[in-house]
Amino acid sequence: MSGLCGWFAAQPCAIAIERMAAPIGRFERTPLKSAATGRAAVALSGSIDCTSLFHEDGLIVALWGSHGQQASVLAQRWRSHGTHACAALAGCFAFAILDERAGAVLLCVDRFATRPLYFHACGAGLLFSTSQDALLRHPLAGRIASAQSLYAYLALGAMGSSAWEGQQQLGPGECLHLRDGRAVRATWWRMQFHEHVETSRQDVAAALRAAVRQARDEPQPQPQPGVMLSGGAGSAALAAQLPAPGAAPVSTFSVVYANGPHAPASNPARHAARMLASRHREQIVRPADLVDAIPKLAALSDGPCGDASAVGHYYCASLARAEGVLRLVSGAGVRALFGGGALSVQQRRWVRYAALPAPLRELVLEPLLVRLHARTLAGQARRDVPARVVRAGLFNPDNAAQTLDPDFLDQVDAGAPLAALRRLWWGAQCRSDTNRIIALDVRYCLPMRMAASQLGCALAGVDLAYPWLSETVVDCAAHLDPRLKHAGRRAPHARALRAMLPAPLAWRAPAVTLPLAAWLQADRDVRALAFDSLHDLRRRRIVAAGVIDGLLSTSMAAPGPGFAALVWRLMMLELWFVHRAPHVLPGTSAPAGAQAGSLAPCRADEPVSVGQAL
Repeated sequence: MSGLCGWFAAQPCAIAIERMAAPIGRFERTPLKSAATGRAAVALSGSIDCTSLFHEDGLIVALWGSHGQQASVLAQRWRSHGTHACAALAGCFAFAILDERAGAVLLCVDRFATRPLYFHACGAGLLFSTSQDALLRHPLAGRIASAQSLYAYLALGAMGSSAWEGQQQLGPGECLHLRDGRAVRATWWRMQFHEHVETSRQDVAAALRAAVRQARDEPQPQPQPGVMLSGGAGSAALAAQLPAPGAAPVSTFSVVYANGPHAPASNPARHAARMLASRHREQIVRPADLVDAIPKLAALSDGPCGDASAVGHYYCASLARAEGVLRLVSGAGVRALFGGGALSVQQRRWVRYAALPAPLRELVLEPLLVRLHARTLAGQARRDVPARVVRAGLFNPDNAAQTLDPDFLDQVDAGAPLAALRRLWWGAQCRSDTNRIIALDVRYCLPMRMAASQLGCALAGVDLAYPWLSETVVDCAAHLDPRLKHAGRRAPHARALRAMLPAPLAWRAPAVTLPLAAWLQADRDVRALAFDSLHDLRRRRIVAAGVIDGLLSTSMAAPGPGFAALVWRLMMLELWFVHRAPHVLPGTSAPAGAQAGSLAPCRADEPVSVGQAL
């Protein structure tokens, strides 16, 4: 597990930086890098080609980024351009700049927050880390679990911030600037849509090919990186195009679940690898493997893991590690950017409905739905997209009194998740609802999915990259006409990806997903782990006892829709608590020294541009 951590304070700290950094280096075989001045200290762990440390004249720059990025170049950018150094890097990165002479700190993550970065303002200083476990080792870090973050996890499947009171997490394209005791959180990048600029299908194809060339030309570790193959067009196109002309085929890796919807013989990834003639390795994941992986994922994750795909990513990355491959590339992101993501597909029919004339909707269609006893559809039709996303889950504001324990409900603002999504919705720089949904997908859904994949790969000790999230592809997607953004085979990005593939692969493979519902029915150990976790969660008085009792008494012969996803979410919440038992649970008093001090509060509710805030 790579990462960085450190602090910037007015007085020397009582903890050694190496002790704080222990969690981020637990899976690395490379030595820990560290640097310190009178007021600052930082530690960096990871492979030599993706971590870089600069220390000179009171300036420390720690960079955890993509291969070939150098902290010395970032230091020069900081000295010449100040906070605008955020825009100096591309790809995946998180960095910390500690300038003792200027009394300033700059923390920053990339455009999609593929590298997490948490911070905590305490006294006259700042603590930061890419791992919450490392942050908690500092004596001044807060150790109270945040009830509001736990509720966001229940409602949305992801916290969107730190799990602990007083700690915050930088979101996609965000940075934190500390100077003269004042911390300002700002958005240095957001996706800017240009809806009236002509972008052709040829431009889309050129952008995708440019992203592949960029990934191919980057300095690469040895052996060459492999491809995490899902069987879909995005990952298959990478496997087909990444090898240079005349080079050996790329190594590909995939998983298939025993007794799942895809039998090993019909695994779409295996079919793709056969057509690509790649060096393919495949792992069959069985129920016993799931029982073995779940506690490991819960122990490593910074917050409860709400996405079960982390299991598949873990075993896929473990397979690559066993073959000596320390870096994988993923095809994630391309569908979300071009309107083919899950959120865009779910909301497309409502976008079309909203485009109808208001008199037709309000005077004809909605009364008709009511008369047909389809009040649920009528209610959804009247809501905006953020409201539909939040109210699709069990733990929504309308049901909070019935689904949450009363004492826990008193500690949270049930309307906060919806308000957060609405800020993202209205903050999107576009006019069309199609692009607003893409912006919401990129800022909310995509980071959640990438966090699960990063967690699985970190547990296996493998780095993960996303070539389709390059600036070239993002800029092309932002300029594409919203009417051309959809998930069909005729979409420009779908045609461009198919053009990179051999003809037999010109089809869209269904996703290979964890068959948790089937395994809960058929396997005693999976069922015992899940239901024991739910039973233990009941005593924590977070979720209403009736909800958990209803899940435990559900007939396994015919579980309802969403049953497995809800069981997974609650099980991982309980296991996350189990592995952090020494820390304080919601509603209890804070330990001495854990309260924030004189540092000015960091504004996070109104993201602004770098030019305004910094």
